[in-house]
Amino acid sequence: MVLASRGQLHQAAERLERGIALRRLVGKHNGYVHALLAYAPIRQALGDRTGARALFEQASTLIDEYEDPGQLLLALRERTKRKLQLAPRRRGEFGQELSSQELKLLPLLDRGLCRQEIADSLHLSVNTVKSHLRSIYRKLGVGSREEALEQAHQSALLP
Repeated sequence: MVLASRGQLHQAAERLERGIALRRLVGKHNGYVHALLAYAPIRQALGDRTGARALFEQASTLIDEYEDPGQLLLALRERTKRKLQLAPRRRGEFGQELSSQELKLLPLLDRGLCRQEIADSLHLSVNTVKSHLRSIYRKLGVGSREEALEQAHQSALLP
């Protein structure tokens, strides 16, 4: 989903929840299953592993009920299953591990320091700090400092 790839996880989640609710009214067909499978990794990225697994299981059960689900739907289920299994402690939402420099920057970000203060503390340029921040946001699948810190705490990157 485009919103999720831009780091707008909360907005993506809201749209998928509305879509899933509407599809329930229409009937549980392929579009409903696709929405469940799209939503599962987003829920996991937002820190709700249990909800993500429940969505995946619900979609999987529906796929198993189809007489012929088709290769595309089966492949989508497998890809989603692999995504949900990737979630080691130090990895971001898209499975990319934060670098040691990015991990050093997170606690300073959590203390509320501005970019210049972070740069001074780590003996880096402000532009390097900006690059690290963009990379952290991308890897965590977020779009703001607040979301990055929330995701970092949920992912146990910060205590």
